[in-house]
Amino acid sequence: MFYDDNNYSIFQLAILNRRDKVLNLIFRTGLSQQRIASYPLKDRDNILHLTGKCIPSTQIKGAALQMQSEMQWFKAVEKFVHPDPWKERNNDNKTPREVFDDEHKELVKEGEKWMRDTASSCMVVDALIIGMVFAVIITVPGNNDKGIPNFRHETLFKVFVIADAAALFSSSFSLLLFVGILTWRYDEEDFLKALPNRLFLGLITLIFSIATMLVAFSSAMIMLIDAVPGPMVMFRK
Repeated sequence: MFYDDNNYSIFQLAILNRRDKVLNLIFRTGLSQQRIASYPLKDRDNILHLTGKCIPSTQIKGAALQMQSEMQWFKAVEKFVHPDPWKERNNDNKTPREVFDDEHKELVKEGEKWMRDTASSCMVVDALIIGMVFAVIITVPGNNDKGIPNFRHETLFKVFVIADAAALFSSSFSLLLFVGILTWRYDEEDFLKALPNRLFLGLITLIFSIATMLVAFSSAMIMLIDAVPGPMVMFRK
C-alpha cells in the first residue's frame, strides 16, 4: 500500500475526496473492505473520522444538496466498516459522528438558509397561481344564463374546468409542502431524504400547476375567440 506526503493511502484519499468510482475499482482488485478500512491514520483517526470531514464540492450547487451528498457518503462508508470504529475516539476525544457534526455545522446553517429561501420564493408563485385560478373558476368564460355557463356543452369548456381545478389543487398542495419546509427542524438527518424529497415534490407540483394553468388559459382564450364573428376554431363533440 502506497502513501502520500500526508500518510494517506489511495483508499483514504478516495474517501477524503468522495471518489466512489475509485473505491469500486479498488474493491474489484479483491482487497478486503474490512482490511482496507482498518489501516491506521494519524491522530488516532479511523476511516470514519476521515469520512466525517467536510469537503466543499464544486460540482453540486446548493448547500442543502451538498449536505445531502455528505450524508449519503458518510452512510455509504459506514456500511462496510465494522461497527467497532463507530465509537472509537481520536486524539480530540471525538467519535466519527461527533467529527461529522462539528465539521458540518456551517454547511447545515447554509443548507437551512438555502432551503428557506427556495421555499419562500416558490410560495410566492404558488400564492399567485392559487389566487388566479380560484378567481377564474368562479367567473367562467362566456355569458351566464341564470348562473349556468353558455359554453358548458363544449369540449373545451370541460378541458378548461379540469385544467383549472388541477392547477388549484396542485398549487395548494405545493404551497403546503413549502410551508412545511419553512417550519422544519433542520436536523442533519433530515437533509438525507426528508427535506430533498419534500422540495422535489413541491417543485414538481408547482411545475404541474403552471402547466395546467396554461392549458386552462388557452382553452378560455379559444372559447372567447369563437364567441366573436370570424373563423371558428372551436372543438365540438
